[in-house]
Amino acid sequence: MSQNLSRGSDTLVSIVAGLLFWIARRAWSRSARLCLWLPAPKAAALVALCAATLYAGLAGFSLPTQRALCMLALALLLVTLGAPAAVLSAGFWLSFGAVAAILYGVLGRLARPRPLAGLARVQGYVALAIAPLLLLWGLEVSLLAPLVNLVAVLLFSLLLVPLSLLAVALLLLCPPLGTPLLQLAAAALEVGYSLLDWLAGLPVPMLAPPAGPPLLWLAALAGVALLAAPRGVPGKAAGGLLVLVPLLWRAEPIDPGAFRLTLLDVGQGLSAVLQTRSHTLVYDTGPRFSARFDAGRAVVIPFRRHAGVAAPDRVILSNGDSDHGGGFRSLNARLAVGSLWSGEPQAYSQFHAGPCLDGMRWEWDGVRFEVLHPPADGSWRGNNASCVLLIEGRGRRLLLGGDLEARAEQRLLRAHPEALTGVDLALIPHHGSLSSSTPAWVRRLAPRHALVSSGFLNRYGFPRAEVVARWRAVGAEVFDTARSGAILYHSEWDGHGATAAATGATGSARGFVTTVNLRSGKIPITWHRVTRHFKNIEYRPGI
Repeated sequence: MSQNLSRGSDTLVSIVAGLLFWIARRAWSRSARLCLWLPAPKAAALVALCAATLYAGLAGFSLPTQRALCMLALALLLVTLGAPAAVLSAGFWLSFGAVAAILYGVLGRLARPRPLAGLARVQGYVALAIAPLLLLWGLEVSLLAPLVNLVAVLLFSLLLVPLSLLAVALLLLCPPLGTPLLQLAAAALEVGYSLLDWLAGLPVPMLAPPAGPPLLWLAALAGVALLAAPRGVPGKAAGGLLVLVPLLWRAEPIDPGAFRLTLLDVGQGLSAVLQTRSHTLVYDTGPRFSARFDAGRAVVIPFRRHAGVAAPDRVILSNGDSDHGGGFRSLNARLAVGSLWSGEPQAYSQFHAGPCLDGMRWEWDGVRFEVLHPPADGSWRGNNASCVLLIEGRGRRLLLGGDLEARAEQRLLRAHPEALTGVDLALIPHHGSLSSSTPAWVRRLAPRHALVSSGFLNRYGFPRAEVVARWRAVGAEVFDTARSGAILYHSEWDGHGATAAATGATGSARGFVTTVNLRSGKIPITWHRVTRHFKNIEYRPGI
């Protein structure tokens, strides 16, 4: 047993370093001054390296711990100097997690299993270790994944790789013999892809519980370590219980009459998810970037799983532009959408969209919804046909205006002057364009908070500085998804301690804010402790 622990001490060094890296990075990120002096990933890497060195010293600097310490120092140096943002990507943690699982499950074992049994065992270790990481990143876990991985490993390691290497060697020595072998390898690859596609299409349940606090996932990873530990390690039975802990967590319910709005970061586009106690509304689904990549699939659906949000009872696509409705096809293909409305329903006729018209009203769980625009005369087109929605609950009033422009703003000021008064939070129309947010519109709304959805360094220069200054001039706090990531608004937070600890005039909202970043081309969903607090708003400046 002591021999197993000694040989496994390199894994323990990695665990200690990884845990201290996570703690140090979260603590360092709470201070803007420290982050300006040294970026949080680099500071956390230094703390992790010091912790690993201390642990190696406590372990007596045995050969395994020396090896692990040297490899850890080299890896941290290469990552932080070459690609410091890599620690923010899911691929970094999944790839290193898989390697750590294999090493932990294989090294230091006295028994030598048969090759096929050993391969199956390794796939089991990887599946166990990767599942909590996948769920933590808002991804699904397929119960068929270990089998699919096993088939892929056998196909590539026993057939495709040897056959391809032999074919390449023969091409150099005797092309007439190498060419048929290369063609055979290509045919085998096609068969393999077809087999994997067939396996992926099987109706196998997907595991996708909502992501709870990080401590739950640390408990799950500890359970995985216990389950994969050698025989004789005490507490192995408890490992199975720890693995199940995240499945028991449920998101905090919303009180009747209250609502939560999450303005997602979908790049240059718009998507917002509004939740009441038992209903969900999706207002716009973000842009479509290509035939295989859109914000519905990459942001809205992962956020829904990650936050434990129910399938939408209603989707409103404010207008027919692709930056507002481009993600709906993916959303509709994967979720049971209750109903679809749009200010330009003809743009979504293939989905049987209904019109979004002035005067429509409904109520969910004590929260009132009212459509203010467009009217039923059918004379409005393009941005000015955007569906304008007023939401009221718990004394809070929220206005969503899509791509509304000056002409439609003037019509609303004439038709609904009272409805536009006393708004607590407003979505800045058309991403902060100069064609919207006229002085009369801004003065009438005069909200406490104004949100804008824009893409980082977008080619239009949105939001325009003049528009931002106009909203700030009436006392509104302006938040931009391009700088902060997703923004979460809670109507039940009154700023005086109802569900938040009172800390002065503005109150303090305790919790987390989700950041979905499209700028790097990857879709990491990370949780950050709130560092700035406003009434009803969770916001963390991007660092």
